[in-house]
Amino acid sequence: YNAGIKATAAMESTTKGSSSTASATHLAIVATATLSSVYVIQNLLRKYDTRKKLRLMAEEAVQRRDEKVHKVLEIIASKTLQDDDDSHDDACCYSALETREGIIRGNISAVDNIIHSVRRCVLYGRKDGQGVNAITEEFYDEGYGEAEKIMLSLLKKQGANEEVLLSEKLLLLGVPISVKDCVAVKGALQTGGLQCRTGEEHRSAEDSLIVRVLRQAGAIPICRGNVSQVMMMPESCNNIWGTTLNPWDLDRTPGGSSGGEGALVATKCVPLAVGTDIGGSIRIPATYCGVVGFKPTPSRLSIEGSMRPRKDNRFGMAITIPAICGPIARSVDDCALFMRAACVPDLFQADPYVPPIPFDDKVYAKKEKGLKIGYFVSDGWFDPCQAQKRAMEETISALEDAGHVCVPFDPPADGWDTYGLFVALNAAEGNMRGFTEALEGEALIPHYNTLYAASNLPNFLRPLVSLMLDERRASLVKAASYGGISVY
Repeated sequence: YNAGIKATAAMESTTKGSSSTASATHLAIVATATLSSVYVIQNLLRKYDTRKKLRLMAEEAVQRRDEKVHKVLEIIASKTLQDDDDSHDDACCYSALETREGIIRGNISAVDNIIHSVRRCVLYGRKDGQGVNAITEEFYDEGYGEAEKIMLSLLKKQGANEEVLLSEKLLLLGVPISVKDCVAVKGALQTGGLQCRTGEEHRSAEDSLIVRVLRQAGAIPICRGNVSQVMMMPESCNNIWGTTLNPWDLDRTPGGSSGGEGALVATKCVPLAVGTDIGGSIRIPATYCGVVGFKPTPSRLSIEGSMRPRKDNRFGMAITIPAICGPIARSVDDCALFMRAACVPDLFQADPYVPPIPFDDKVYAKKEKGLKIGYFVSDGWFDPCQAQKRAMEETISALEDAGHVCVPFDPPADGWDTYGLFVALNAAEGNMRGFTEALEGEALIPHYNTLYAASNLPNFLRPLVSLMLDERRASLVKAASYGGISVY
């Protein structure tokens, strides 16, 4: 009997203990779930608040641009009322070479030429009406003022020999230019397509070195061209200035990331533009917009004063694959003129990383026949479309007809390897960390969705996922594994 009582008491004690433990576990689960929910909700609210603030900053930047008063537009309006509107006249859209020579010879007014360019910027460069939405900021009055100074300077030199003036250093005298959004222009923003860079504190205190040198050569910046968000897409689309359109077909892209410059040159708003290039950011827009783009060898020109689309302007991939400034124009001669104006002692002295080698006019001016020109059609990775193949064949045929010898060759490295390395360098940080941190809370544009999803794929899953893909995509998934050299 006593044993039974003891056993019953023990069972009751165990039941109470189990019940107490179960209650504690239940409470712990509820508490954990509640705290997790609170944490998630707080993060969502914080993200929403951050994105709202960034969006408002961007909207204010656009509003400031649109509300900026340009007195020169009043002059344009009066000329239009007087039926003196030549903005639709392509005959008045001079090349950079024609502009300089015409101004020196007195055949072109620097002031009238700026007015013409500004008028075309308003008609075709902006978003309104038939515009391509290529312009992020405008310096029309500043450009008009510079043109007036040029006219006064030429008046003082009246009677001087034209050939002497043409031989002077002012190789871009009176030439209106556009400068890519990421290249510093005094008083302008450098956004790189990032909303967090639209605050007034991000306005440049001075020109970048390349812009200073071009100004010294007589160039007149009148606007800035749009770019892609974080400047890593062959598009020109961001959450600040919107999407730039192709001048030849408004349903298509002008390319990127220097797409704003390509579109402005193609619409003849400016004869010359300053772009930057790593993996095609000058050459792609030039191709898409039907103009000429030239990427100099890295370090041939200075990149000092150009922003990097990384938090705190970190170098990121630029350590291993640096960007370089270069021209976009409507002719090869104008690109050569840009290089002549940029490769000067002032640039070499200001940037010790640039080799002090002037542009070689003698080599460029040679018209000799019988040059041996190497070419390749594909690197094995980027196979050209039929239109590109036809263009290559027509180019080779034209060169051979001109007396040159065209020799096919295989690139020294296979495209599968080189592009794989490019992807691996970009992915080394993991999860597109450099780009997403640069955004400081802003949402990536949809163009990056596939890349972002691939970057977030855990390394241990990559071999399995690769088995389900074709060889090309599988190689990229493998190359994008992270854990390599970090910039942090």
